[in-house]
Amino acid sequence: MLKDAVNYVIFPIMDDLINAIYSMAKAHAHIPPGLYDKDGKSINKGSFYISKSSSLQVAKAYSDQFQEDFSLFLQSRSTELMSGGRMVLILLGSRDRSHVDRGNSFLWELLSQSFSSLVSEGEVKQEKVDEYNTHFYAPSRNELEDEVKKEGSFEIERFEMFENERYSGPYMSHGAAVARAIRAIQESLISEHFGEKILDKLFDNYGNLIDEEMATDEIKPISFSVVLKKI
Repeated sequence: MLKDAVNYVIFPIMDDLINAIYSMAKAHAHIPPGLYDKDGKSINKGSFYISKSSSLQVAKAYSDQFQEDFSLFLQSRSTELMSGGRMVLILLGSRDRSHVDRGNSFLWELLSQSFSSLVSEGEVKQEKVDEYNTHFYAPSRNELEDEVKKEGSFEIERFEMFENERYSGPYMSHGAAVARAIRAIQESLISEHFGEKILDKLFDNYGNLIDEEMATDEIKPISFSVVLKKI
């Protein structure tokens, strides 16, 4: 999800896992208000993102927030470009509108497991975990195309999908690289909600869980590369 019109950014979580291409400066994001009931309790208890156990209301809350944010992002960028100017976006995507995509959901399932370890060790309260939802959304190709068409400032000149390869650098494992990328995006909100003391242990555990999962399951998240032309 995205925040203010002048501060929006599109993050690829994995393009060699660390190299991020920014549209603008890094921003904190909105948590979809539709994820909470009238008493402020999460309706997505037990999950940080859209999962198989999530209700349709959860998926709709994330989708509605994406539409609002992405439309405003396009409006803001359109004022900065002359007619015919181009903008390139690279971002994680979903293969279809269901969003129960193993390539994305496993990231948040394993982060939830890392939190569960801290709960079992008494370092985090379960109630705090139940209240937390991530500021993330991986749109499908159809959603991106629909929003670009609806907003009307741009046309899609080129749209490509590619599978993200595993990090194979010499200085850290694949899991550690993914954990570092996710930490860069989530750290501020996690710190605000849980405090800073848990961060190192949380993401060390998280990286190890990713390595264990990837050793037994071939998971390939997808990214979109989109060239938009100002009309």
